[in-house]
Amino acid sequence: MTEGPVAEKARQFPKSVPFILVYALCERYSSMGVAAILAIFLNTKLGLSEGTSTAIYHYFYFASYFFAIIGAIVADNWFGRFKTLLVGMSILGGIGNFLLAIGTVEYWDYLMGAFTALGLIFISVGVGCLEPNLPAYSGDQYRIPLEEKGFALCIGLLFIMQNAARVIAMLVGPVLRSNTKCFGAVDCYPLIFGIFVGAKVIAISSLVIGKKFAVVRLPEGNMFVKVCGTIWLGFKTKFFIRPKAKRDHWLEYAEDKYGPSIVADTKRILYILTLLPPLVITATLYFQQASRWVFQSRQMNGQVGNYTIKPDQMPLVNAISTAIFVPFCEYALNPLIAKVGIKTNLQRVVLGGFLSGTAFVIAALLQFQVDRQDLHMVWQVPQHMVLALGEVLVYVQFLQFAYTQAPRQMKSVLQAFFSMVIGGGNLIVALIASTEIFESMAYEYLMFAGIVYIAMIAFTILAARYKYVVVETDDKKNDEIVKSNDLNGGFEDEDKVKEKYDTRL
Repeated sequence: MTEGPVAEKARQFPKSVPFILVYALCERYSSMGVAAILAIFLNTKLGLSEGTSTAIYHYFYFASYFFAIIGAIVADNWFGRFKTLLVGMSILGGIGNFLLAIGTVEYWDYLMGAFTALGLIFISVGVGCLEPNLPAYSGDQYRIPLEEKGFALCIGLLFIMQNAARVIAMLVGPVLRSNTKCFGAVDCYPLIFGIFVGAKVIAISSLVIGKKFAVVRLPEGNMFVKVCGTIWLGFKTKFFIRPKAKRDHWLEYAEDKYGPSIVADTKRILYILTLLPPLVITATLYFQQASRWVFQSRQMNGQVGNYTIKPDQMPLVNAISTAIFVPFCEYALNPLIAKVGIKTNLQRVVLGGFLSGTAFVIAALLQFQVDRQDLHMVWQVPQHMVLALGEVLVYVQFLQFAYTQAPRQMKSVLQAFFSMVIGGGNLIVALIASTEIFESMAYEYLMFAGIVYIAMIAFTILAARYKYVVVETDDKKNDEIVKSNDLNGGFEDEDKVKEKYDTRL
């Protein structure tokens, strides 16, 4: 509730947000464009096997999301979110795109592998700077909880920008790869990677111009390190030193060094982190649509009249579906499923996880048929659409939940941990793909579906025990007021939570 004679008006679009969305579109295009053609590039240009190409693709994403930890630390301790996005993602990532562009020129093909590896490392560092800081920088533009609905819309639009970038990349990249020749080669990868450099220039321009309208918060200290230090000190004191003086919570043993405020915030962040382990398993699925499923497409017929669909264009179905499902879920599906009791962010995450696993059951059933006969690529459409719907429900709903529940100064830390979830999922896929233990991909798909179903059962149990906090931001004091931390379980309607709080006042 806003104090004073005149209530503040909630904004859906602060002036800085359109510039951030343009930045997100161009940056996502430059990085996801690389990912869209990476598996095929490694297989056809560098001569690697399908299993090795799949593994490297997922190792690339693992590294990208692992570097999110560094991106969060740099932003919170030294650069702030704006400078980290500018220097880390835009400049270092741009160097990576440039290395790929010059490294794929046929005249020095003997260095192609080295240029590719170095370029991917630079891009991974850039993505690591982007992932924890772009949603958090966007959230900085809003006053939570007054403008919570506007921020939810912004998160959805960022997701749309991400998938619009994927659509553009998958339309342009494969066509240029197949129909353009340069430097004496049968393709023109230097042109493709060079276009990504141009996208970086547009991104930098939009970010810099939009800065004058933006809320740019100063670094607030190395929160990631403080959180880890608080957890370690509290754990060590409680279970190894065993002091005589008892505390209500084991983290409170770290108050003498880190202070009660950091300890209180760490309690909140740790509480949210208990929900993440099952999502690591769910994250094994979402990037396979551009790796394993692309190689499934190569076994199928893509002829449509006089045009042949490229295998690496089939993920377009997933990207387009995701962009459509973001507003569909917000304005149609969520109100509909609320009528049957699925009302909270966490309940929608559970639904999304089960749908995602089902997409891999569909893929397995299709693979059994592909192993026996010639089928058209159109049969892949259902699995792409179901996976896209599951992805929207899991990612958008969990990000909305996590951002509104996390302490203000630890939002980048939480984004870093969530990026580690995605990176961990990709690491699991890379390790499994490199073994090539399954005779048919169908059995691998069924394995992934099975472990995701088990993970979602575990997530359901954890989410049902979660207690929401209701937080108001005091912008004048640059502080937060935690109104309650025991109002409800994670499966109770959030609107009723706020009503309970109002009655307690």
